[in-house]
Amino acid sequence: MKKVNRATLIEMIKNNEDVTDVDTSGWEVPSVKDMSYMFSECVVFSQDISKRDVSSVEDMDDIFRGCEIAEENKPKFNR
Repeated sequence: MKKVNRATLIEMIKNNEDVTDVDTSGWEVPSVKDMSYMFSECVVFSQDISKRDVSSVEDMDDIFRGCEIAEENKPKFNR
């Protein structure tokens, strides 16, 4: 697994890089509260991130703005 911080992950997403093998354990993804614009402008995102724990996310404004992503690949927001 590739260890990255949040800024690197956002940059990878914008560059349409593979993030399915990213180790986010070092920055506690389950405690992330703001994912606004995280995937915006990524053009096409075809990776399955549906099992990511986003239970603590409070702000998802325009998270997929300008990004084509299949519904089944989106994280499951329980809001």
